[in-house]
Amino acid sequence: IGNMLTNCARGIFVNGTATPGINGDNVITGNTNGVYLTTGTPQPVVTGNQIFGNTTNNFFADTFAAGAQNLVINATGNWWGTTDPTTIAADIVDLTDDYAATDRPTVNYANFLNGPGGAPITGNYLQGRVAASGSLLANTVYDVLGVYIVNSGATLTIPAGTTLRFHANATFVVDGVVNIQGTSTSPVTLTSGRAPPARDNWPGVLVRANGSLIEYARIEYTSTAVNVAG
Repeated sequence: IGNMLTNCARGIFVNGTATPGINGDNVITGNTNGVYLTTGTPQPVVTGNQIFGNTTNNFFADTFAAGAQNLVINATGNWWGTTDPTTIAADIVDLTDDYAATDRPTVNYANFLNGPGGAPITGNYLQGRVAASGSLLANTVYDVLGVYIVNSGATLTIPAGTTLRFHANATFVVDGVVNIQGTSTSPVTLTSGRAPPARDNWPGVLVRANGSLIEYARIEYTSTAVNVAG
């Protein structure tokens, strides 16, 4: 699909089992909703577009079938009218807005462009679900673009010196195990990705299972730094 879509109720509406490629440098602006997805599998690929300035949402992904919380929509490499992840996420409806939902996928908007038809801004991006055990890289900065969930049965290790910057309304949900292995001289930092940062910038860490260990972590600018529930 390659068009300029404006002054519509829904710029692009997808509902079904097709796999459309919405990647022809579409300019989707001035609509009520930009891209509107209420579909199951397979998922559309939405890349290489300009999606901005739509009055309700630039991207809507909701009311899928149950199990959609495990899906990821590829919406990478678009221009969203800004390079600020929190501003981009504010106009995207997906699992981040209701991490307990079973009918919402994750919209992966990483590698967003630096301008219309511009170059991708690359980075170490995190978002969605951790389904298998693994470790982040030590002394590395990660940008968390949306809700980040460690699934039940999975263990995520965060080594000393690692920094996670949380953007938007990105909660760190632990339904499995998280091992934060900071040291007195090299703590793990969980912080806001906004500039300047401030209290209540992101929800914090929600631990909903047994077995996690948090040592020498600096957790800042949250609503609740660590919430142990369940």
